[in-house]
Amino acid sequence: MSDLIQLASLATSVVAPQLPALTAFVAGAAGKKVIDKGIDGGLNAVKSIWDAILARFTKYPKAVRAAEDLALDPNDPIHRSTFASRLADILRDEPDFQAELESLLALPLTQRIVADGGTVRDAEQIASAVVNSQQEIIARPGSIVERVVQKVTDGRSNT
Repeated sequence: MSDLIQLASLATSVVAPQLPALTAFVAGAAGKKVIDKGIDGGLNAVKSIWDAILARFTKYPKAVRAAEDLALDPNDPIHRSTFASRLADILRDEPDFQAELESLLALPLTQRIVADGGTVRDAEQIASAVVNSQQEIIARPGSIVERVVQKVTDGRSNT
């Protein structure tokens, strides 16, 4: 069970920091507009992981509640712990999902900020617990990039 807890914790640490941007993206035009302005944040990779987890969670009401709570407050350690615990339970009950989740977590994650003749300001990217992750800033001529922070974390710290 320890391996399942580690896998569930890893998935939680990858998904949780991206949930505010992901839920804005999913929310529609307003969120997509923010993303299109230049903050990519690796949402496609994270969205694939989140979607796979949510698809499995639909059969488990307590897991659905844990996902909803995490989406509302992804920084809350209790929500993170509960979500990871529910995910570990599902991984135990559905062994085929373990391989799928491991595969999704192994995909390379590129976080990219692109300033294409515009301004990107006060942005933060967090790459967490993904072995094959990288961050980059692309500023084309006429662009301004100010106060951008990029962090790589193991899910336990922000440095």
